[in-house]
Amino acid sequence: AEGAQLFRASTSWIVGNGTSCRFWTDPWLEGNSISTLAPALVALVPPRRRRTRMVATALIDRSWILDIQGSLGPAATLEYIDIWRKVQHVVLSS
Repeated sequence: AEGAQLFRASTSWIVGNGTSCRFWTDPWLEGNSISTLAPALVALVPPRRRRTRMVATALIDRSWILDIQGSLGPAATLEYIDIWRKVQHVVLSS
């Protein structure tokens, strides 16, 4: 666990066009993964979608929202708002 934490702390992600970076699980948003920032929200995303949704497709028409299934409880609602605010200004390079 310490090795993984050290690795994450000493590396950074360049998202570029977003086609090779997973939206839900890779640490692309402010150095963190959405799984880390919003665990209650990510719990409502089917595992297959978590593995396959890329940043590039997630940001098109905010399609990441469609990945969320089920009712948002209080914690997931707060996390949703936080993630929505953070990703709305993300611009990918071509």
